[in-house]
Amino acid sequence: MNNLTNIDIQAIELNISYDPAVLTATGISLTGTVLENENYMYDYSTHIPGIIYTGFMSNASHFTGTGLCLYADFTVIGASGETSDITISTAIINSQAVSTSDGIFTVAPDSPPIFSGMIPHTINEDALFSTSLTITDYETNPCDLTLTITSSDESLVPANTISYTCQSGNYYFSITPAADQYGLATITIVAEDAGGLTASASFDLTVVSVNDAPVISASSSLTMNEDTSIVFSLTATDIETAGCSLGLTWQSSDSSILSDDNISYTCTGDVFQFSLTPVENQCGNFTVSFTITDAGSFTSTHALDITVVEINDTPQIAAIDNQTQNEIAPIESLELTATDIETATCSMGITIMSSNTILLPISNIAYTCISNSFFFTSDTCF
Repeated sequence: MNNLTNIDIQAIELNISYDPAVLTATGISLTGTVLENENYMYDYSTHIPGIIYTGFMSNASHFTGTGLCLYADFTVIGASGETSDITISTAIINSQAVSTSDGIFTVAPDSPPIFSGMIPHTINEDALFSTSLTITDYETNPCDLTLTITSSDESLVPANTISYTCQSGNYYFSITPAADQYGLATITIVAEDAGGLTASASFDLTVVSVNDAPVISASSSLTMNEDTSIVFSLTATDIETAGCSLGLTWQSSDSSILSDDNISYTCTGDVFQFSLTPVENQCGNFTVSFTITDAGSFTSTHALDITVVEINDTPQIAAIDNQTQNEIAPIESLELTATDIETATCSMGITIMSSNTILLPISNIAYTCISNSFFFTSDTCF
């Protein structure tokens, strides 16, 4: 609409003709026009094929400028190459006829979908990736296109882990590479429209290797008897580092029961075999922490809770030399040293036997106990 004299536009009446064999009118819109935010009421009719009747009226402030005043919406029903004249058969502003110009609409030939927004991407290993792209098509609503997605490396990016949604022609893709895999995969998307025409586009997805922490598998607790050794197995695996090439350290929470020096190991494959030897005659509960370190300095730690069960130890008696005693003379003091891990010497039970009770009756033997020693005396030997 060219309002070169800037008159106040109070009313507009338009009749728009077209070929109903090529187009079907669906409505009128002011969105994006110079009248969109003006005080104009309007109505239209499309019930007669081949013509649109529309009218505008304002009883408030009037538009006085120049610009696009309306959009006519059509659905294309004609075949490729068919044309329709678009004719403004009636154009009246403020009850005065005005000059018009006409146009021709041509149905575009069938064409395949069009891609935009395809660029290469780089992500880290084990990361979820999201991207978007736009696919347009002249014949088919973009979100009604049929998509087929393939991957050049199924071991890195399985095609069945690629999903998508669509909103207004924008496709949003979610891609989940295989765990612990890295490298380059080319993702190819084929779009097919309602007419069976296809187009394809590809992008490269580079997955960068990221160091993974070692994984440890082992028992979390064990029980053993006092004064014994035990073997403990720990399996350590790592994506980047061979099992027996992993670094290994350990620490005991109670060195009085099990010192770090009393732990040794061998390794075969991914399995570490540890030999644990607690301190003699010690028992109790403690924890040994094992730390595995890979070539990239990533670590994993495993805690092993150990219970050493107390076992009663036999008392120890120091050797006594054979004794020679004169007849009738008493034994004045014979010392015997006895020790025990669990029981104090003077709290031990003691039993005395004589191989010749005629020569030395048991009733003639007496003793006292001081510290770790028993002192024996006897009456006269016969």
